[in-house]
Amino acid sequence: MLLDNEVRNSDYKTLLLDDEARNSDYKTLLLDDKARSSNYKTLLLDNEARSSDYKTLLLDNDAGSNDYKILLLDNEARSSDYKTLLLDNEARSSDYTTLLLDNEARSSDYKTLLLDNEARSSDYKTLLLDNDARSSDYTTLLMDNEARSNDYKTLLLDNDARSSDYKTMLLDNDARLHNTAPGQ
Repeated sequence: MLLDNEVRNSDYKTLLLDDEARNSDYKTLLLDDKARSSNYKTLLLDNEARSSDYKTLLLDNDAGSNDYKILLLDNEARSSDYKTLLLDNEARSSDYTTLLLDNEARSSDYKTLLLDNEARSSDYKTLLLDNDARSSDYTTLLMDNEARSNDYKTLLLDNDARSSDYKTMLLDNDARLHNTAPGQ
């Protein structure tokens, strides 16, 4: 009876350890969710980087529209070529405007460069979040190992319970031997 209680007690400890292992799995699940949340933030940052690229594209188109203005001015300058020297001077003044527009186009490129840097900065944040996610995975790995360690303790307790069952069997056999009447 005592040994049966010991077996039950061992099973109870095993159950507690199983619950502890499940609890570890639950923590692991929470950490997985945290890692997924990090990936979600990464996705948002990727989208932000794409949005920066979109702004860059808009600025490139704006620069292209400046190029179109430059082209118009070049054509105007060429049309001035068959005119007098005064018109040539006017063409030169058009070149000056073209130069201003070139500078404006470069200024657009500068904004594009800033946006590229902002996109890289977003990538850097993404990298940090990836590292954070890896760190979560590392904690998950530790918890998995802890859960395995708990399983190992459970196995030891199961073996202890079997050993108790073996002792119970020996005592039962001993009891049967003592309960057997002589001559039977």
